[in-house]
Amino acid sequence: MISEYVERLARELDFDPSLSRCVRREVEDHLWEAVAADPEGGGLEAERRAVANFGDPHVIAAQFAVVSLAKHAKRVGVVAVVLIAAVFIDMRWLRNRNKWLSKVYVSPAYLALPPPPSAYDVASPYALNNRLRSVEIIGLDQIEGP
Repeated sequence: MISEYVERLARELDFDPSLSRCVRREVEDHLWEAVAADPEGGGLEAERRAVANFGDPHVIAAQFAVVSLAKHAKRVGVVAVVLIAAVFIDMRWLRNRNKWLSKVYVSPAYLALPPPPSAYDVASPYALNNRLRSVEIIGLDQIEGP
């Protein structure tokens, strides 16, 4: 009797499988506790009384449907607000990006740069390296190459 009742309730809540599983376990536990606490003892008659006292599965499913619908509507609402905010930010960015970039970007041409290092200064890393200027050429026209 209880298993049939719980199956009907689960079928009524099949629009939300996780809710259906959770409610099914909870209702089944509650009904078995009601049967165990029945003053006239357990059995099939106690199961019938527990199910009758619990109520129509269609009415219970309708109450849970309202709660589930509100939960899903809240999620959809949050996603919609975030999506609208993202579109708004993107529109503002596309419209004003040149203004914002012109305020933030600093061209190197506007900066005062130090004078460039001299290539004629011996201590400079850019100094002209002419140490091999005075070498003697050996083997000129004496070695055949490929």
